[in-house]
Amino acid sequence: MSCIPILKENERSFPSFEAVLPVSGIRPGYVEQIRDEVRVGDILKAKVSKIDKQQNIDVNIMEQGYGVIKAFCSRCRSNMIINDNKVNCSRCNRIESRKLPYGQQRPRGQSEGSYGSKYSKFR
Repeated sequence: MSCIPILKENERSFPSFEAVLPVSGIRPGYVEQIRDEVRVGDILKAKVSKIDKQQNIDVNIMEQGYGVIKAFCSRCRSNMIINDNKVNCSRCNRIESRKLPYGQQRPRGQSEGSYGSKYSKFR
């Protein structure tokens, strides 16, 4: 997975890097289908959980506040609208599930379909 750090105001820039999202970093307990949690091309908010001596980086999305912030349809690759705990394709109407940062509730002040919009780079 390619990673781009999201910086707070007055933080110095870091280069992009590669990381691994282990199955154990997705959610507690058994994950039956990884594709119900994340898909290729999804943009995630993740937390660095481990850096080993060889500079291999593991990330996780297990905690609340971490997960898919932008999803793309696995059928037609169109932008998907995040609505409660499901994502809906605006082009082919396919409905998929993802591990979202806030479960079924959107953060206060964000409307349906604008989930994750504070990350202007990924709108």
